[in-house]
Parts: sequence; C-alpha cells; structure tokens
Amino acid sequence: MRSLLFACSIFSLSLIMGPLSAEEHKHNEGEAVFDGEIVDLQCYMTNPKESTGEKHAKCAASCIQRGKPAGFLSKGKLYLLLAEGKGSIARMAAEHAGKDVEIHGKVIDLGGMKAIQVEAIKVEHDHDGHKHKD
Repeated sequence: MRSLLFACSIFSLSLIMGPLSAEEHKHNEGEAVFDGEIVDLQCYMTNPKESTGEKHAKCAASCIQRGKPAGFLSKGKLYLLLAEGKGSIARMAAEHAGKDVEIHGKVIDLGGMKAIQVEAIKVEHDHDGHKHKD
C-alpha cells in the first residue's frame, strides 16, 4: 500500500512539475538585454580569477579569434555566445573581449547549457570608465 501511495505521489508531483518546467523553459527563451563582460571560455573555465577585465582583454581576443569559444559573464552567470544563423561570433566577440558591454540577443537554455544568440553588442564604458550614451 505504501508503494502505491508513493507512486501516486510521484505521479502527482510530475504532473505539477511538468508544466512548471515547461513554463521555466519558455521564460528562458526569448529576446533579452544583458550587461556584462565577454570572456574566452578556455581561460575563464580553467582560471576564472585571472581571466577577466582589461588585463586579460588581449589574451581573450586572441583566443576567441583563434577559435576558442566566446562566453559572456553577467551577474555571476556564464553564457556561451552564438552568432545568428550559421555565422561565427568570433570577430564580433573578440573586438569587445574584456570590456563592459551590453548584449542584445535570444537566450537559449538547452540540456543544462545557457547560450545567447547575439543580435548586437554595445560597449558600455570607454577606456577611461565613462559610460557611453547611445
């Protein structure tokens, strides 16, 4: 009897959680704007404390240009950057590596990985720390 009650409880929970998960998935996919920094994932994943900011910008740009994956660090969350269509994100990402930027794009959450399909990248601050006004 206990096992039947347990099975019914699990089934009921799955009915409740199923729609919540689907709703969460829908919420994560869509147009969004993020503030953060473009990083090269190779360096960042292996040495996060040394792989951000202006001090690492040249290395990050070089790694991304050579084909290492580009990532985006925003409020403690890390995203893979993707180009629209079948293009490459490398040139656009490398140009802004190590800088504070605003990214406009579509968030994709699939299989536990989050990515942003980039539509536009805007620089937020210049080298003197002054905020850009578009």
